[in-house]
Amino acid sequence: MIARALALIFSLASPALALPVEVTSGEHDGFTRVVLNFGRQIDWAFGRTVDGYRFRPVGTTGEYDLRPVFDKIGKTRLAAVSANAETSELDIDFACACHAIPFEFRPGIIVIDLRDGPPPKGSSFEEPLPELGAPASSELANLGAGQKPAPTSAVQNSPVASYNWLDRFAKADQRASAPFVQGLAPMPSTTPDLQPLREQLLRQLSRGASEGVIDLALPDSGIPRPPKAEVEAARVALGELGGVATKTARMPDAAKGAQGALCIPSEDLNIATWGNSDPIALQLAANMTQLSGEFDQANPDAVTRAAQTRLFLGFGLEARQILQAFPALAANEPILQSLSYLVDGEADPLTTFAGQGACATSAALWASLSDPAITQASQIDTKTVILAFSALPNHLRDFIGPILVDRFLTLGDDDTASTLRNIVLRANTEVSDELAVMQAKVDLAKGDAVTAEKHLDSAQDGVSFTAAKALIARVKARTDQGLPIEKETVSALEAMQSEMADADIGPDIAIALIQAKAASGDFAAAFAALADHPEQAAKVWQMLAKLGDDSTFLTYAITPPNPPATGLGTGVVLDIAQRLLDLGMAENALSWMEQGAVSQGILLAQIHLARSDGAAALAALATEDASETAQLRALAQSLLGDHAAAARTLAPVSETSAARAFALAQDWASLAASAPSQWSALAQNLTAPPSPKATGVDTFGPLARGLSLADQSAATRAEIEKLLGSLPAPAAGNP
Repeated sequence: MIARALALIFSLASPALALPVEVTSGEHDGFTRVVLNFGRQIDWAFGRTVDGYRFRPVGTTGEYDLRPVFDKIGKTRLAAVSANAETSELDIDFACACHAIPFEFRPGIIVIDLRDGPPPKGSSFEEPLPELGAPASSELANLGAGQKPAPTSAVQNSPVASYNWLDRFAKADQRASAPFVQGLAPMPSTTPDLQPLREQLLRQLSRGASEGVIDLALPDSGIPRPPKAEVEAARVALGELGGVATKTARMPDAAKGAQGALCIPSEDLNIATWGNSDPIALQLAANMTQLSGEFDQANPDAVTRAAQTRLFLGFGLEARQILQAFPALAANEPILQSLSYLVDGEADPLTTFAGQGACATSAALWASLSDPAITQASQIDTKTVILAFSALPNHLRDFIGPILVDRFLTLGDDDTASTLRNIVLRANTEVSDELAVMQAKVDLAKGDAVTAEKHLDSAQDGVSFTAAKALIARVKARTDQGLPIEKETVSALEAMQSEMADADIGPDIAIALIQAKAASGDFAAAFAALADHPEQAAKVWQMLAKLGDDSTFLTYAITPPNPPATGLGTGVVLDIAQRLLDLGMAENALSWMEQGAVSQGILLAQIHLARSDGAAALAALATEDASETAQLRALAQSLLGDHAAAARTLAPVSETSAARAFALAQDWASLAASAPSQWSALAQNLTAPPSPKATGVDTFGPLARGLSLADQSAATRAEIEKLLGSLPAPAAGNP
């Protein structure tokens, strides 16, 4: 249908193109491509000439810019391109035994591929275009046997022919003389703008009738036909007519991916059904004998089964060789080609699974392995990935599992990675080195470095990729815990680096070696290696703060004029500042905090308190929880001489500490009101007025009052001594 429609020709007048049509080209493997950019949708026809082909815009005139045609190609296929200024036709002359296939890439952009070899059988593009003003060749081709085309003038001046799908079956003699055709072909029409729509509607109506969606009935011949309308546009393109489809209510819409691409159905990816439990040799031999039959003709079904069997067994390269030996024969060949790379753990150079990550089919599994456009887990239907992975044969899960787990760990989806790991381990009574590394990586991602290290204890022997991965993971597990690493581990990494420097894992080994040197105490070598890997500076400084001896630590940490704290991260800066504070070097610790842009926090307050700067300490605690930092706040307030404020700060958290602060502030009334039991007697003595003894003399005279004060002072001194004897010495740093 479409091939005949491409030969349609109209002789109606249309506006000229505003700008010259740009004609560009490019060389490809097996074909040369010519691109015509009209800038807007047009109608066109294409046909054969003596020396090549002719492109004819319908209802449009204008000029072509032919200057860039040979900028990027030679003349091995395309010999010349010339334009007819009067008709706007474009002649394409060949220099080889080639054929042309035109198509509309998008509205306004026409692509013409010049391909090697003979044209496809029945290609309508091999028919010459009719002369301007003659009837369209597609109409002539549609005439039944025994019919003769009417003169051009008759066609143009005859009444509009009504379109009736029963007309071709109206006369028995016409049915007998008409050539046999497959399917239901439409009647010829003099309204070519509606011809593609008619053809598509007939196809869909036929499908709908077979599915029970619609009932076909004979039309009423008395219904008047609408008058002929002006032809405004006729779109000629490849593929189905968009927006026209028939389906029942139970037929779901085709699944689409995140970018709108149709999802590959799970039935086309059911690898578990492509093999069986027979010995491998028998499975491979079963379909090899059927690859070719009589006259050495390849059997497409056998080619498909042979490739699928090898994919089931995990022999991706062998499957690809089968497909290359018998090209364009296997069903779903692009899918099989992509799978042949993925089951071997290689990157897929094709784009078969591009945009399939969000599909609710098994395509999501393979897209998560191959689509580089996926940069976050939200772009993947993870539930479908888990189900599709569970349906794979056990040997494929064992091989693909670690790769898939790495992928989700990279995307930050630790939960999905953990689920995939558990699926693999449930079917294995013995854990291989590769699976042990997979376990450790998931544990490390979850912060469980202790368990990760246990999984790696038996997976580090020899010089292999698995051993290298295990050793790299073990270095991370040890350094995440702040634990030292043996010299033997450093030696093993150096041996692996020399063997695998050019492999994909080479950079990972180099990074692990830097961390291992730092954790083993060789900080000179570790710092020297930062020239090639500056992003590892934070890890080296962290190891120095945790594992370096005092002399080595101070050698690097006290670096005039300023410590290199920029870019190390807050955690590393705090580790180094804490170590300096513990060594009594508060000023150097403060310098690290300032260089690391740490302006708040408990450690900063402790540093300021060590420097006797109460105001700065209070400022550092401004955003901290008051109940958790009461002791530090009170100490800062005491440094500022405000013991009463320190007592009020301590009152909610410690009565004893608050009582000390009230005593320092000489606030005896507050002390008496809030003092604990051991302070009660002292508080009462300090707040009670003198009460002289009744001796028979004037108890209110000077001598009596003096004796009373002396007795009260003695009682107070006794209470203080009793209190001091019952209380522990104050801890360092508390008021």
